[in-house]
Amino acid sequence: LSLLKKLAGLTAIYGLSSILGRLLNYLLVPLYTRVFDTGEYGVVTQFYAYAAFLNILFTYGLETAFFRFSQTENNRPQVYSTALISLLFSSVAFFVTITLFAQPIAASFVAADQLDSRLPLYVIWFAGILAADAITAIPFARLRQQNKAMRFAMIRLVNILLNIGFNLFFLVVCPKWTAQHPESWMTSVYDPSHGVGYVFLSNLLASLFTLLLLLPQLRPVTTGFDRALWNKMLRYALPLMVAGFAGMVNETFDRIMLPRLVADPSTSLDQLGIYGACYKLSILMTLFVQTFRYAAEPFFFSQAGKEDARMIYARVMDWFVLGCAFIFAA
Repeated sequence: LSLLKKLAGLTAIYGLSSILGRLLNYLLVPLYTRVFDTGEYGVVTQFYAYAAFLNILFTYGLETAFFRFSQTENNRPQVYSTALISLLFSSVAFFVTITLFAQPIAASFVAADQLDSRLPLYVIWFAGILAADAITAIPFARLRQQNKAMRFAMIRLVNILLNIGFNLFFLVVCPKWTAQHPESWMTSVYDPSHGVGYVFLSNLLASLFTLLLLLPQLRPVTTGFDRALWNKMLRYALPLMVAGFAGMVNETFDRIMLPRLVADPSTSLDQLGIYGACYKLSILMTLFVQTFRYAAEPFFFSQAGKEDARMIYARVMDWFVLGCAFIFAA
């Protein structure tokens, strides 16, 4: 019972950062729907739908593999440094690749007559977001593995508050200030033609600042890269990546397919924007599952090998299903 209380306590702390963060981010939806037209918000919805898949590709299951091999390798420092170095190099490689092919990638998002000349720049910014978030995945995983839930939650909340702050700065403060003071210094940093691009730029700046906050967790890379261990971690992680793609199809593929199913292609982004804004209303179940997962992964691996592990897992599943049923009924 004490173990279940511990798991519940960790879930509550992780939930604070996730649920509060999502609720704060949800407050941006009325701002977006007021500032942007439906087609512009459709671009935001489409980019973040693809990001859900690309985030799995950028991390390729190494986050869970880190938990697994930290347990089996008795917390050898090389487990952390190997996973971190792998993600550092792969994230840079993915970022460079997406940057080089930004133009054709942008063209694949929308119909030719809807292609905006700024979309390739947005693709590059988004690649930067994905790369920064992928690099921070292992440091965040280590905080969870060490049960440093408060530090994890605080950094997450800082990221969210920065993202909201930058959005308000670029979408509310800058337009009003530059309209009233055309000679202001803000005109050198604000270009109204970027429009929805400021949503992505705000996210990028927040992600880069989060990376700076996690710099102390990046120093252990000096412990080295174990190639044999890396091969074992990849063999464990890659099937998890495939499973992650399968789960994400169920969660976000609707927003990727919708523009291709609309009868009139000229209105596809408008329809996606409306759908994406309405979809934000149904996030409670996703939030609960995500916050439970933050606490459950390191907890499950820490209990592996114990005699009563199966009983503990079964009891956790009972309470998890009851929690999901309550949220669904509510």
